[in-house]
Amino acid sequence: HTDEQTLDQIGQLGLQIDHLSGRHLITVGLEHQIETLEADRLEGDGERDRQALFLQDDLALFDGVLTLVPGLRYDRDSLFGDQWSPKLAARLDVTQHWLLRLGYGHGYRAPDFKQLLLRFENTAVGYRVDGNPDLLPERSRGLNIGSTWLPSPSTSLALTAYHNRVDDLIELVLVEPGPPTIYSYRNVARARLTGADVQAQWRPWPSLQVRAGYGYLHSEDRDTGESLSGRPRHRANLALYLDRHRYALGLRGAWTGTRRFQVDVDSGGPPTAAGTAAAYTLLDARVEWRAWDPLHLATGIKNLFDEGDPRFLPIPPRTVYLELRRDF
Repeated sequence: HTDEQTLDQIGQLGLQIDHLSGRHLITVGLEHQIETLEADRLEGDGERDRQALFLQDDLALFDGVLTLVPGLRYDRDSLFGDQWSPKLAARLDVTQHWLLRLGYGHGYRAPDFKQLLLRFENTAVGYRVDGNPDLLPERSRGLNIGSTWLPSPSTSLALTAYHNRVDDLIELVLVEPGPPTIYSYRNVARARLTGADVQAQWRPWPSLQVRAGYGYLHSEDRDTGESLSGRPRHRANLALYLDRHRYALGLRGAWTGTRRFQVDVDSGGPPTAAGTAAAYTLLDARVEWRAWDPLHLATGIKNLFDEGDPRFLPIPPRTVYLELRRDF
């Protein structure tokens, strides 16, 4: 048995100003955050402060046919110094029913205290996890292009393609085979993520709505050529909504293809070895009655197929609920 204490204190302050001037919608903001962490699993206490400034201009040109959105964000981290993240997005209304979008931007993510300072040993299982105070932040560059077609007021079709590159990707790696087996966090990978998403929406009647989508992702560690851990190549979703005056019905499903995992360590159990997780489908259903307005009665089922497993998909099992709500 283990008794461990974690005390994480975060103070945050933010300010944002939006100002409309002619064709410009200018957004200016700042953020300030202080965090301290005391935990039995850490080698030492953690303390850091972070500040950010951001500026964005939403500019409408040619009577709104073309919209440009340049932006710039500055981050300062007491542990990792300065970072500038520019972006530029554009939207072109080719016709009344056809839109084009293009965007490019830089991203930034600093490692958390667990990845920097963690020191946890499970002698019963025979492994240890050490943080790495020399970790570098992840930095990314992303390009996306999309198009939306609106053939009628009740139908839409959207296609988006993207390509992202990440430098200094943080991963958990095996340091020593042991015993005990020692794991740690390292900047060992440069990642590439390329994919496309298709989303369709159709409303054959005012009360009935159908949504469907599909996503494809190719992820790759540019150093080894292998796929990134836990990212499915194929995803799909389908949803039906019927909304009448006295009742409403909803059915929503999401299918996720097979996923390949590298080594992983959760919050308390032994490391999960590399392996391939099977595809799964999450299906939710809901029925709502409004016959006694303002009282609403609803019932539903979450995770109808009772998907999930403790190794690769630790999620709640099939759940049936009854809900009574009063609107004021």
